[in-house]
Amino acid sequence: MAERNELLEQHKKKWEERMEGRRQKEIEYMKAREKRVEDYEQQLHNIRVQDSEEYNRIKIRMETDVQVKYSAYSTKKNSNSVYLKYNSLT
Repeated sequence: MAERNELLEQHKKKWEERMEGRRQKEIEYMKAREKRVEDYEQQLHNIRVQDSEEYNRIKIRMETDVQVKYSAYSTKKNSNSVYLKYNSLT
């Protein structure tokens, strides 16, 4: 009977040691996963900021291009109008 109790105690001790090892591994895994999630969130934030900055640069450049083209168009339109007036007078 003592031998049986001793074996049961040994198995119980091994079981508890293995379960504690498993709990520690699960904790390590969860910490590593949390770290990865934080890293991915930081990368996503950085990408969003970069995209926003790039969008604003492109928007400003396009608005400037439109203004330059409109100015060139207005200048050409005015010169054509002067030319047409001159031709109608002669």
